[in-house]
Amino acid sequence: MKHEVRSPQTFHHDVIRVTRKFNSCLHLEGKSLRHCCYSPDHNLRLRVALGVYVCYIRDFLEVFGDNLVVVTMNEYHSYPTETVTKMFSHIGVSKPNLEELRHFIETSKTSNVNSEVTEGFGEMLDETKELLTKFYEPYNSELATLLGDSKYLFV
Repeated sequence: MKHEVRSPQTFHHDVIRVTRKFNSCLHLEGKSLRHCCYSPDHNLRLRVALGVYVCYIRDFLEVFGDNLVVVTMNEYHSYPTETVTKMFSHIGVSKPNLEELRHFIETSKTSNVNSEVTEGFGEMLDETKELLTKFYEPYNSELATLLGDSKYLFV
């Protein structure tokens, strides 16, 4: 088996390939967004379909209705205690002991599961960031409209 050299450039080419394939599913094959998001063809190595949050949140809202609370990773990382308290309150669970909650959050290690894999490959190319921003923008716009909050206009 040939060893693949991974770099920001190869990642960029992979992003081009998988976003084209996803868009082809929608536009050339005429499949629904839901079909393209859940299709195993689009959840391979880069899994760009997982970032089309509006697709999955629509399904969650259909099942859970108002019992769903959506939290961004940025919210959780910036305000972990407040965010967890908000989630507890939303689902009707008694307010946690703040001292115990802070201790749990501070001692829990949050990590990017891909950090070991991507370490040493360098920063993502600006062109890749731009490509991903353009790819996700319409879906994030739909998400912001669905949830009635512009904070979901992110990449």
